[in-house]
Amino acid sequence: MTNEEIREAIHAQQMKIQEILATSNNTFELNPDILKHKKNIDALRAECTHLNTNHEMQTFNGRCIYCGKHMG
Repeated sequence: MTNEEIREAIHAQQMKIQEILATSNNTFELNPDILKHKKNIDALRAECTHLNTNHEMQTFNGRCIYCGKHMG
């Protein structure tokens, strides 16, 4: 999986979390689906190389531009 594909997959997981939160009616209950999506994001971040096409680490505000992992 390329870093661009990882970015898209993480974004999809984040959108699923947002949908769950939007329909939760502010109940503040622990939702196992959110935990599942967060674990998927962590797995994708572990797979990311954090390198751009020039094989250089590229960050923005200390975070990988592809997966969002804090690099500091």
